[in-house]
Amino acid sequence: GDLFRDLKTAFDDKDPYFLGNVILARSKDFDMTGQNYIVDGQQRLLTLVLLFVVLGLGSKFAKDESFFRGLSQNRESAVNLRRNFRAMASYFVNSELKERFMVALERQIEVVVITVDSEAEAFQLFDCQNTRGRRLDPQDLLKAYHLREIAETETREKKAAEWDRVESECYAAGDSLLNISHKNLFSQYLFRILKWSKGEKPGAFTEKDIELFKGVPRGGEIYGYATRAAKAMPCYQIGSDFIAGENFFAMVEVYRALLKDVVAKLKESMAITGITDGLDDGTKAFSYARQLFYAAVLAYCDRFGVYDELAARKLCAWAFMLRVDLRKVGDRSIVKYAVGGEDPGSRYTNKISMFVKIRQARRHTEISNMVVDFPRPDRVEGNHKELWNELKNLIGA
Repeated sequence: GDLFRDLKTAFDDKDPYFLGNVILARSKDFDMTGQNYIVDGQQRLLTLVLLFVVLGLGSKFAKDESFFRGLSQNRESAVNLRRNFRAMASYFVNSELKERFMVALERQIEVVVITVDSEAEAFQLFDCQNTRGRRLDPQDLLKAYHLREIAETETREKKAAEWDRVESECYAAGDSLLNISHKNLFSQYLFRILKWSKGEKPGAFTEKDIELFKGVPRGGEIYGYATRAAKAMPCYQIGSDFIAGENFFAMVEVYRALLKDVVAKLKESMAITGITDGLDDGTKAFSYARQLFYAAVLAYCDRFGVYDELAARKLCAWAFMLRVDLRKVGDRSIVKYAVGGEDPGSRYTNKISMFVKIRQARRHTEISNMVVDFPRPDRVEGNHKELWNELKNLIGA
């Protein structure tokens, strides 16, 4: 399905479609048979074979059981190939689309074929290609995807240059709260807020999660949800649909700017910085709690479009109460705490699903009016007593 959609988009735009590298190794009997082993590219080639047969281009292939068994010696794979064949055939009930594909496949498909003399050499090449190089990070894959969704070459080049400029500036500035890299923006804030808002525990932000930020692709504007998204542009909210392409880059800048603004506003509050900066003990546990606090305020400002000092104080007390509750705080603790709920055996004083609460709130005062619970003084360890006292003073508890 993904291949068909990608091909159709490329063919509609009359753009080349690059299928990547295919690595072949000559068989021992190559001189007699002329056959190669496929070391890398089997799935792509098998899918193309099915496509050729559906389009009537593979006249030498038969569409009976021996055809599918011949493509794979594995029975389960043969069943899947047959299912894929039927699914692919259903795409081409439109004869006009079939004809367009037949022409475009010949003119627009591009592939790099690398043929070597031995399997050992081929697998060494495969290993280098797939494990030695740096894999693209999820945010880089999103960048590439949305650049392809932009039709105008000049706009594509401009957005790519702006993205690279930000990356260079963030790299030069080092790890600073006011220099938010694209990686940190997605992995530590946008992805986690989106998952927490649904009551889900986020893991690491990986390639499998980029679907959450692909938006509405070109050609998807026929749907009702896409019409609503198009009318909303350029207004964004985490987890809401947006139109893919140029809007993605605009959205990224909106949230980089909003996060900077949130941090700047929090820095202006002496009461809050007395905790976030004044009580910083230099541990990872403290920095985890602070990042959770910033994420909660970002979610709040994204939801309501306002900054409220009292709400920020309540969110600060909620986030740093985790540091009071636990002797050791790790990233897993943050993920678990943010989801909330009645977790049996947990030592959390507050079991608020904060991000769900923010997403479901109809008025911003629902957050500033919430109650943050505090543990009894005798349950607070000595080195956390000062933080406990300061958090009580922060919200007048």
